[in-house]
Amino acid sequence: MKKSKDPKHPNDSAAKSKPDRAQEIVLHVVQPEVERGNLELFHTPSRAAFATVRVKDHYQNFEISSSEFRDFLCRAIYKATGEMPPDAVVNKVLRALRAGALFDGPEYPVFHRIAEANGNIYLDLSDDVWRAVEVTPTGWWLAKDSPVRFIRSSVSRALPVPEHGGELDDLFELLNLSKRADEVLFLAWLVGALQTHASYPILMLTGSQGSAKSTAERIAAGLIDPAQPQTVSGYSSERDLLVDAQYGHILALDNVSEITDQFSDALCRLATGSGLRRRKLYSDSTLFALAAKNPLILNGISQVAVRGDLLDRMITLRLAPIPENRRREEARVLAEFERKRPKLLGALLTAVSAALAKLPRLKRVENLPRMADFAIWVIACERELGFADGEFLAAYRANRTDASATTLEFSAIGLPIIHLTDAKGGAWQGSVKDLLTALNAKADDAEKRDPEWPKNPRALRSALNRIDVNLDTAGYHVAWLKQDSRTRRRIVHLTKKPRPVEFRTTDAAQDTAGAG
Repeated sequence: MKKSKDPKHPNDSAAKSKPDRAQEIVLHVVQPEVERGNLELFHTPSRAAFATVRVKDHYQNFEISSSEFRDFLCRAIYKATGEMPPDAVVNKVLRALRAGALFDGPEYPVFHRIAEANGNIYLDLSDDVWRAVEVTPTGWWLAKDSPVRFIRSSVSRALPVPEHGGELDDLFELLNLSKRADEVLFLAWLVGALQTHASYPILMLTGSQGSAKSTAERIAAGLIDPAQPQTVSGYSSERDLLVDAQYGHILALDNVSEITDQFSDALCRLATGSGLRRRKLYSDSTLFALAAKNPLILNGISQVAVRGDLLDRMITLRLAPIPENRRREEARVLAEFERKRPKLLGALLTAVSAALAKLPRLKRVENLPRMADFAIWVIACERELGFADGEFLAAYRANRTDASATTLEFSAIGLPIIHLTDAKGGAWQGSVKDLLTALNAKADDAEKRDPEWPKNPRALRSALNRIDVNLDTAGYHVAWLKQDSRTRRRIVHLTKKPRPVEFRTTDAAQDTAGAG
C-alpha cells in the first residue's frame, strides 16, 4: 500500500520548496520596499546593522535591533497583508534583515546631532520630518539632501529652525555671568561644541546656591543638543557614561559633589576621545566596542575637580550669588530663552560658517595652549563671536592659569614643594628619596595622613610628574638630571624662575597677530 505524503516530512520536496511565513514577508513585503527605494539596509564601521526607511516625504534611520524599527516593520507587514504575524515570525524577518545589512549592505557611519562631511558641518534638528542644517564656508541653510545619516535617541528633543539676524550678546541677558572673560569663554565653549575634529574642553560651572548654575547649564546644552531630561545626576561607571555618550552629543551633569580619580580619568578620555572594548558574552570571544568624544558640562557648589589632567581640560566659570532684587523665576528665564533660541542658534551657526572659511588660511598661532585645535577653531571665528583680537586667548590662558594654581593647591605635595624650594633660596637638588625626607621633615601629622601624601620615592616621583607642568606655570622648574655616580640615584633639580609666568592681553594679541 502506497503511503500518503506527510507535508511535514523532511524528504517531501513540495514541503521544502514552499516558503514559510517569514520568507513570504521578506519576498512580498520587504523586497518591494527595497526596489521602490523606500528601504535600504546598511551597516556601520563597527558592524551595527541599520536601515534607512522612507516615511511620508522624508527618510529616517533606525538600528535594526531597535524597538522603533520593529514597530515600523510590523506596521509595514500589517498594511501589506492586513494581519499581524506572531513574534516568532517577526524575529525571523529581523534576523534576515540584519544579515542582509551586515553582509550585503553598504557601510556608512551614523551620527548623533552633529557631523562633519565634505568640509561642511551638519546639525540635526531632531524634528518630526528629520531636517538638518548644512553649514558651509559661505553660509548655512536647511539641507535638501544631507549626505550624513543621523540617528536619534528617545531622549533627543527638537531644535527650532535657526534664524538669521541674531545677536549673541542677547544670551547674556539670560545668564548670571558677571565678567567679560566669562562671557567670552562661555561663547567659546558653545562654538567649540559645534565641531567634531577637535577635542572639547569641559565646561565647569561653580557657585553657591542661588547662582543659577543649573539654568546656565540647561541653556548651554539646550541651545545645541536639547534632551529630556537635559541634565543627569551622574553615572555609576565609565561604561554607563560611554553608553549615554552614544546617544547624545552634549552630556550635562547636575550638582556634582565629588569626582573620584577613576571618574576623573573617564571624563578626560571622553573630552578628547574615549573607547571601551568588552566581550559580549562570557561564553564567546565576540567583542563589542564603545567609542565617543563629547562636549561635557558639570555644575557644583565647589570646584570638585582637583586632578591636574582634568583641570587642564576644563573651562571653569564661577557664578556669583544673585541678589534678591535681581532674581527671576527659572520658568520665565527658560521661556525667554525659547523665544530667543532660533536667532541665538543662527548667530552661532554664522560663527561656525566663518570658522570653516577662515580655518584653512589661518596663519600660524604661536604659543598655543592645551586643547590647541579647539583654541584655533575659536580664533578662526572670534570676530563673528564679537571678540576683540586676542581677547579669547587672554581669557583662556588666565582661566588655565587659575586651574593650574588650583591643581597645586589641592595637590598633597604642590605647595610643600614650593615652600621647600623657597626656603632653600630658590633651588633644591637631591635624589627623590632625599626630597621625600625633606618634605616629611616639614610636614605636620595631618599632611602626612593625607591619602595622597607619597609614602615612598616611587609614589613621590609619580606625584611630581603629575604637577610638573603646574609648577612650571607657577614659576618653578623641575629637571631630572643623570644618576649620581656614587648612589646611582636619579637627581631631581628644583629651581625658582626669575619671575612667575604671566599671561597678558598684550601677549595674546601678539600671538594672534595676522591670524586672519
